[in-house]
Amino acid sequence: MDKWFNYGDGVWRFKFDAESYSASQEAAKHCNYFAADDEDEQTDDQLRSCFNCLFRRWHVNGFDCYHRPPQT
Repeated sequence: MDKWFNYGDGVWRFKFDAESYSASQEAAKHCNYFAADDEDEQTDDQLRSCFNCLFRRWHVNGFDCYHRPPQT
């Protein structure tokens, strides 16, 4: 997942901005923890996208993933 996220401070921070739909979709395809958020919280037309995931939390420059465990 290092291709799409940096780990720090207990969360995985998405390396791209809030307009990087293709990167978000690609990352979600490789994620074993993806769970769709409520429909009114989704921002991507493709369901399987980190932008639509229950475990993402938005911030000014993108989002953080709170479900991905740290790498060992």
